[in-house]
Amino acid sequence: KRKRKRKRKKRARERRQVNLNIKKKLKELKESNANMTIAEFLSLPPPPRTFHEFRRTPVPARFHGRLDHSSVPAECAVYVNPSVSEVLCTTAAEAIAMRKWAIVRSHPSNEFFAQFPNAVLYRTPLEFCAALSWCLTNPPPAVAPEDLEPLTWRSATKRLVSSARLTADDARDLEANAAADRRASAFFERVGDGATGDVIRRVLGGGVVSGQVKFERDKKMTTLGTAKIDEKEEDDDDDDNDDNDDD
Repeated sequence: KRKRKRKRKKRARERRQVNLNIKKKLKELKESNANMTIAEFLSLPPPPRTFHEFRRTPVPARFHGRLDHSSVPAECAVYVNPSVSEVLCTTAAEAIAMRKWAIVRSHPSNEFFAQFPNAVLYRTPLEFCAALSWCLTNPPPAVAPEDLEPLTWRSATKRLVSSARLTADDARDLEANAAADRRASAFFERVGDGATGDVIRRVLGGGVVSGQVKFERDKKMTTLGTAKIDEKEEDDDDDDNDDNDDD
């Protein structure tokens, strides 16, 4: 227990030191680049303002395609994920497990990564610049194997079982809300049924996938039509065979 406690304190000190260094870098950026945008800081051209301008001068980005994490070159020591809508948590976990810097946005979906010393969370564009500048010029901190235990399947399974466990109070709440849940389920099933459901989905912004009932009906009619054509062809073949037998 004492050994684990010392390790936790050491990890906490390392995280505080990284945050302190990034805060110092942030202060330097604020003093020297008060009116500078992220594009100017990274020496990038300004983003296109219209689709026409984007087609003429596309974003200067190069996509390397898919690559297994074990094939990532050692000199690639910084992982950046500024998105909060794409499902990229797995790649962030891989970067942390590979002991690389992982720069991610401060967001509920990334709170899990805050416990690792090589994960850097930012809140503002200037904080992102400070974090990127620091990580590009400093090696990631040493991460012990036991520090990566939360990334193992065993630890993930434990968290899953713990979060799925129901208490007596939870069971009572579920039982109390069961009738309301059934009524809500019946209501939404009724609303989404038939042509009315297609209209509602279209009004709510379903777009091309809003006509689900019409799609299923057209598919059924197409299947029935194909079956009738096949049946007619079989009848014609039988008639031809009968004529040949008569001859």
